[in-house]
Amino acid sequence: PPSPPSPPSPPLPSSPSSPPSPLPPSPPSQPTPSPPPPSPPPPSPPPVAIYSASLVTYDGTLHIRECEELPSDHVDMQIVRGVHEAHANGEDEYRAIDNSNYDVAAFRDCLLQQPIMSEQDYTRRVVEIGVAELQATGSYSGAQVKLVCESQLQICRAHAMQSSLDMNDATAAYTVSLAVPGDSGARFDYSFSMKHCVFSDNFGPLVECLRHETVLGNFPRFYTDPTGKINGRNPHYRGAFSSMCGAQHQLCSTIPENQPHSDGCGELVGNCRVALKHMQAMMFRIDLDEQVCNNFALKSVRGFFHDHMSADIDGSILFELHQEYNVGLCQWSKYINALSDATECDPGSIIAMAGELGLEACGMDLWNVDTEAKPHVNIGRGYQCKPNYSPRFHNMTTGERLPQFDDMHVASSANATESHWYALNGHAFAEPGDRHDEFGDGEIEYSGEATASSHVIGRVTCPVTGKHDGPGNPHEPKSARAGFFHGDGMTKGMANLRRHFRDGLSKFAVAQCNDTVLYPGGERGDLQPSAPTDGRRSNAASNETDLNAIGGLCGMPTHFLGSVRVGSPHRTARWIINAQRLALHISRDKAARNDIPPEFVGSYRWSKTEHQLCDEHLKFFLPYEMNRLEFKAMAVPHTPVLDSFLDIAWQGIGTIDSEWDSCEVGCESMLEEALRNLMCG
Repeated sequence: PPSPPSPPSPPLPSSPSSPPSPLPPSPPSQPTPSPPPPSPPPPSPPPVAIYSASLVTYDGTLHIRECEELPSDHVDMQIVRGVHEAHANGEDEYRAIDNSNYDVAAFRDCLLQQPIMSEQDYTRRVVEIGVAELQATGSYSGAQVKLVCESQLQICRAHAMQSSLDMNDATAAYTVSLAVPGDSGARFDYSFSMKHCVFSDNFGPLVECLRHETVLGNFPRFYTDPTGKINGRNPHYRGAFSSMCGAQHQLCSTIPENQPHSDGCGELVGNCRVALKHMQAMMFRIDLDEQVCNNFALKSVRGFFHDHMSADIDGSILFELHQEYNVGLCQWSKYINALSDATECDPGSIIAMAGELGLEACGMDLWNVDTEAKPHVNIGRGYQCKPNYSPRFHNMTTGERLPQFDDMHVASSANATESHWYALNGHAFAEPGDRHDEFGDGEIEYSGEATASSHVIGRVTCPVTGKHDGPGNPHEPKSARAGFFHGDGMTKGMANLRRHFRDGLSKFAVAQCNDTVLYPGGERGDLQPSAPTDGRRSNAASNETDLNAIGGLCGMPTHFLGSVRVGSPHRTARWIINAQRLALHISRDKAARNDIPPEFVGSYRWSKTEHQLCDEHLKFFLPYEMNRLEFKAMAVPHTPVLDSFLDIAWQGIGTIDSEWDSCEVGCESMLEEALRNLMCG
């Protein structure tokens, strides 16, 4: 906020007259030029005449033609461009909606002649309140009258949307209960029909779903959350409608049967559904009041991140367990391999599913933290039974993680943190040199939040050692102790787990940065207000790890935000979507800029081998899949090996030394087991 004005200076005390100065007189002073007059404020955008030809009247009192015209910056000019002149009453001069996605005649007819606000209980109540205000004040300037006027415009826009896909016979619709702004508390139903959605799809099963299947019916928050946008000063009806249409399309398009695919991929879908059934039994209690975050779920979140850290989530981690940073994932990897071998769902698809399930099982509420981003999984990934290292993150001779990306260094160094994410995400998101300014992106805002979300539910099972780069003692060896990041790991019940997750994020945020060291803001003002800590948290309880895994997000020198403060888990959902679908790709430009030899240029996404069914990356939405009646009726698959993992799934809750944990680097038997997988021949 701006500083308050300084108080006026007190007058100087009078002093006796001084004798004349012996120095020669100064030349006469030049008059101080007057400061230039302040620039006049920019003129307000002119009003756009869109109501004056309307014949619509409500209750014989409120005439839409009398509505106050909206400033041009308040109107979506891509949709309403020019419209008709204020003095024109004839339709010949009406120039509405210069956009092929809208039916100009339908919009004109609705706005000029249809009292469309009388069709729903909700909008009828909007009209009643607006008419009462008009009768009391005689003015069209009141908030409730303006709500009627703007609603007429917004709803006519939505009803005039047209699509290259004919939706006129659509039967799918959703009803939400809304409170009218300015009302005393009554709620009214509002119906959103898919008839008014704009779609361009032509694949038969997908079209059928878009038109007629109420796929969102089992996920009411998917449409009740975004439709809240029509509650407020401006109803934003069209924006809410777009959210409804988008949610319908998002879910319909993630059902495998609605996607074109080969016969092999059709078979793989069935296989991965069986694998999903087993993982559900490994992570979720039937009674969610008994739900706990088990160690297999925690390992699944870690495995998701660590497979992504090489080049893609593709199952290559099963051949990378001898790397120090993959310590503790031996038992988990054996399960992933065994489940893949038993079901013939490829390891990469299983790992992607497991990571999302793990976050949900431990309380993140993954599919509801963002009204728009609902993470899906892409199944059917190439698997080539070998490591898949990134030259930006690894020593390509040994496969070891580059030393500048060691855990303690990244936790305590803003330079290391942003370099870490530029290396992992730079192929897909801007880094310094890609943007028009000198700053970078690297999707660090989302990646950093995802780091916080995964750690706040997690544990450090082996002490973290290394050199930190915090203020005061650069490069002094430090270590962080083992333990849970937040609490003791014994929280029970899904509702309690979700509260625990939110509480943990808040606790992380408090001690994330060293706010006693302020970096200069430079061109970004106060966007760079702090520095990293020494890699440890100051508010960790004695039984918790003190590792500050997100400290390096503070005071980043080249990131466009400067610092990324955690606590907004919707960003995690958005990172998950990209992390699970984007494989490393190194362009020639990025290779040259980062001193990468030309032999490492290209895509690191694997194609399938002759032992695989599919590599088409079909979309697969886990909440929908687990809610299918066929899935609920499916038996959990049993083999002696899979049963042995089920036997220990819930072992060691609240500990850091369970059957799932080990501090020994490597997994000697894993390589032989992985090569015996059917997908490796």
